[in-house]
Amino acid sequence: MAENQNQSPIASLATETLCYIFELVNSETRWEIPLKPDNPRLFPFAQARVCRHWRDVLVTLPSIYWRKIIVPLDAPVLPSSVAAYVDASGNEERMEVHLLSHSATSEAEEEQPVLAPQAECQRVDTAMQHLAPHLARFNTLSIHTQYRSAALVAMKHISAIGNARMLCTLDIVSRVADTTTPASFAPGLTFPWLESIAIDTRSFIDWVHSKPKVGGGEDEEDEDDEFRDTPWLALKLTSYRPTSGLSGFTSTVLIDTIDAFAPKGKYNLYLEISDVAFDDEDAARAASGLRPRRSTTQPKPKKLDQLDAVKLTSLDYPFLKAFFDRYEPEQDYLGDGGRYRVILSKCSITGPLSIRVTPGLVLDRIETQEEILTALKAWSGAELEIIDCPAFDDAVINTLRTSKPVLGLCKELQYLFIVRCPDISAEALLKLFDERQMWLRKMHVYAAPRVLDECEEEGFRELVEDLSWTRTDFITS
Repeated sequence: MAENQNQSPIASLATETLCYIFELVNSETRWEIPLKPDNPRLFPFAQARVCRHWRDVLVTLPSIYWRKIIVPLDAPVLPSSVAAYVDASGNEERMEVHLLSHSATSEAEEEQPVLAPQAECQRVDTAMQHLAPHLARFNTLSIHTQYRSAALVAMKHISAIGNARMLCTLDIVSRVADTTTPASFAPGLTFPWLESIAIDTRSFIDWVHSKPKVGGGEDEEDEDDEFRDTPWLALKLTSYRPTSGLSGFTSTVLIDTIDAFAPKGKYNLYLEISDVAFDDEDAARAASGLRPRRSTTQPKPKKLDQLDAVKLTSLDYPFLKAFFDRYEPEQDYLGDGGRYRVILSKCSITGPLSIRVTPGLVLDRIETQEEILTALKAWSGAELEIIDCPAFDDAVINTLRTSKPVLGLCKELQYLFIVRCPDISAEALLKLFDERQMWLRKMHVYAAPRVLDECEEEGFRELVEDLSWTRTDFITS
């Protein structure tokens, strides 16, 4: 932060003039995470980093401007700045607080950490010393670090306070698992209004073992919380691949923990699991001095029946098999609005799966024809999306058409969405629909290899109620 402001002409502006300018900037600013800390859209934090004079002026603005606090971890964290931000927020409630390293939030996977673990731990500790005492006022607490060791520092501060009565969103996400140290949580932490949590998989297991109290609201009525009548919780288990040594848990341990976290009837759980390394079951037992289990002595595992939508990303086949062997959603939830949508993204489907009857299945970036067919043969449902799967081609479609017995998806499918699969043809799809006597309510094909000719379009119109076939790519909003 610059110490000498007198060399700049703007330093001579009156405080009232600066305040007016800053309010104009605020009226034109809409920012979202992640952005680089010096991005001018991060008002008022980017401006407060210009010099101490600007910061001192900005903190005099009404507290509503400070309902969102962002602390960049890419530069040294100044205790005076964090304290000033908190003071400027006054008694504002439902605050959003973000601690973030830009490299940790960057979508570029090749971007490497630029900060030593010890330095990041120190910065997180400095920030949390000033922020954690105000945890009871936070609606969102989002912490994105490069290293898990720094995330553990944040968890320790949260555990020490324990009062998170307004917290709806809690993200504690790290990119590099530089330590397998268990996360430390005080028993019985209470999160009455929690709606979304993102945390690395190892820390989630440790958290559940501490028996937190999640959901249920508070005793007092809050007219602003009417939308929370529907008991939904999004659980996002983020990347955990230790740089050395064992992970410290197996597929079975994680699945049992998920089951324990979602007690029957309390809430519907939306689950994401991404890029997790698991210990081999027998190797883990051997490391603990136990003999490998014999299959004849294994107890029957409990069903996973409290999950709604499920997204599994970059996971290996042994976990997928263990998961789907136990995934058996309660169909009664469908009447309450549950979708039971399974998304498999960049997963390795190298063996048979028992994907049970779920209305929706999404295959995203699945690499081979064999993997795509394995997933489709194991599924029977109404809505199918195939996204960025070049291996989904006419050969796969022809296999679906000629398979005996007739596949379940050929009997049940009503909605089909195909995005960026360049080697499919209208001819192959028409043959599939015609020979299997399929009639679809909707089929949308984006980034198609070519447009339909008049005869093909007429053929689809007889078999599909709502048809869209375009060479235009699918753009998400």
